[in-house]
Amino acid sequence: MTASSKYFDAHLIGAATFSGSVPEQLSGALIFGANSRAFVGALCKQAPHAEWRFAETLRQLARPVDAHAAHVLDLQLSEADLRARLKMPAAEWWPLLGAQHGKSPLCLRLNLPPGPSIVKGARILAREFPRVHFIIDPFRHGPASEWQGQARMAECSNVWLTTLGMFPNPSCLWPRSEDAGIAMHFVSGEVGAGKLLFASGLDWNLQTPAINPVEWLSGISTLDDAQRALILRLNAADLFGSLAPGK
Repeated sequence: MTASSKYFDAHLIGAATFSGSVPEQLSGALIFGANSRAFVGALCKQAPHAEWRFAETLRQLARPVDAHAAHVLDLQLSEADLRARLKMPAAEWWPLLGAQHGKSPLCLRLNLPPGPSIVKGARILAREFPRVHFIIDPFRHGPASEWQGQARMAECSNVWLTTLGMFPNPSCLWPRSEDAGIAMHFVSGEVGAGKLLFASGLDWNLQTPAINPVEWLSGISTLDDAQRALILRLNAADLFGSLAPGK
């Protein structure tokens, strides 16, 4: 198997236990869910040379977070709370202060509501913390969600996008490949394919998708092979390789 046939999944949901096998083409993943840390430990035993990372769920901003313990913080706030928090000064964002002041870098996944109205506050936050890597999912609310403003956030050097919501799975909101192609062409032109990460949103129990991610992206005619390689694997290697090891 060549490197071009492998992919990294930037949003794979962990299960209560790990009893399966790692798909041959999966070179690593960012695991979400309450048990993500333990799940990564099990994956490391089976595939120690793959790039495994876990996302630590964060439901409040009241205390600092050890960046050595969490590779990615998955911020889960209500829309109203997030909007209120984005109006607060940077000093109120305790979990990010350690990364800002010289400790290990970390990622923060911002779960944004649909539409462009929250973009200004999120951009300001990203600029306030240039050493924090921000991950957003502009497509997870579907093609009619006015995703363009959120996609343009990746003009900030420390903001990355994912394909979450696009990949064909039971919760896919982008059934037409033509719509996905238009969106990826937009991203490539506005911020570059180097800012987009493949993310399936699959539960680990559905680890063998109906369509292979490599084949799916090959069917997006608005991308070339170099762009596909960036989205499937190379962008994730650059982003998550800068963080503390997941092993």
